Amino acid sequence: MELEFQQKMTNYLKKTLSQVQNQEETLETVIPDSMPDAQRILGCWGNPVIRSREWRTGGMTLSGGVEARVLYDPGEEGTPQLLEMYLPFSLSWEQDMGPEEGPMIHDCRIRGMDARIVNSRKILVRVNLTAKGEAFCRAQEPLFSLAEPVEGLELLRERFSVVLPAEIQEKTFLVDEDLELPATCPEMEKLLRVSAQPELTDQKVLGGKGVFKGFLLLHMLYLSREGKLCTWDFDVPMSQFAELERIYDNEEELQVTLLLSALELTAEEDGRRLRLRCSYIAQCQVIARTEIEALKDAYSLSREAVPAFRDLELPSRLDRQSLRCQGEFSMPIPAGVLIDGAFYPEFPRTVRSAETV
Repeated sequence: MELEFQQKMTNYLKKTLSQVQNQEETLETVIPDSMPDAQRILGCWGNPVIRSREWRTGGMTLSGGVEARVLYDPGEEGTPQLLEMYLPFSLSWEQDMGPEEGPMIHDCRIRGMDARIVNSRKILVRVNLTAKGEAFCRAQEPLFSLAEPVEGLELLRERFSVVLPAEIQEKTFLVDEDLELPATCPEMEKLLRVSAQPELTDQKVLGGKGVFKGFLLLHMLYLSREGKLCTWDFDVPMSQFAELERIYDNEEELQVTLLLSALELTAEEDGRRLRLRCSYIAQCQVIARTEIEALKDAYSLSREAVPAFRDLELPSRLDRQSLRCQGEFSMPIPAGVLIDGAFYPEFPRTVRSAETV
């Protein structure tokens, strides 16, 4: 009996690396002569900005810097003073990546940040960074099937649905908006802190485009013209798309990871109008569902049939959930003393226990 099989290739992106790196950066800064001595640290904040990413044979690197701001109290000499600095960083993942360059996905966050006074003219800033790096390579798996039924041979077929990464595309886009403080807010004298947190409300694949939209949650702390510390938040809408390699027509998923590459917020002389320029790198990953058919068993009543089997391993995703967690924290301080704060979430930790994760 001669059987003729048809071969079909299943193409996907195979994840070769997925690892979280933690790193601490410190910097001592001398207060300029034009500024008064530091008596007490009031707060410190920062935004990690990405400058470059590199795929190497022995691993990959992520480089950038933390644009840090420190607010200190000069005591009886005047109003709170702002000190700006830049802490460069470079993170690396060491692994044999192979000769062919593949797509990468990075995410970088601040785990914690603090500042302390070394002396009245010098301040030490410490930033704890965490970054997740993922590397992929193009892979394919051959699948075999019988084109037509064979007389005298009974086949047991089984279909499986596998969820695999199909492609990753990148797009750099700019959020350029004119903002204005409401009349109920005091006029701004000096901007002290600004942070931008993207929140995507919709991510989907439409034909040959990956479309995503949401809001840029802009938070700022400023000094009013009356010498008071004030805070305000803006929800800046954003909507973008990225071109994909091919056109999709099934129920594919889109997962977008945004990397901050530049953030600038400037105030006009009137103290109310603001200009926002924010640049992001959008890493768009398409997750496709593929139906495969396998021959599970074969037998014949008229002749001897001894099937041979081979294991087929595909790194299919089994489940994906989105959870919302609420955190609470209490501080033993009098009411009204705390004006602003920051929350630094880490990457989720995966723990495997028996058959669950």
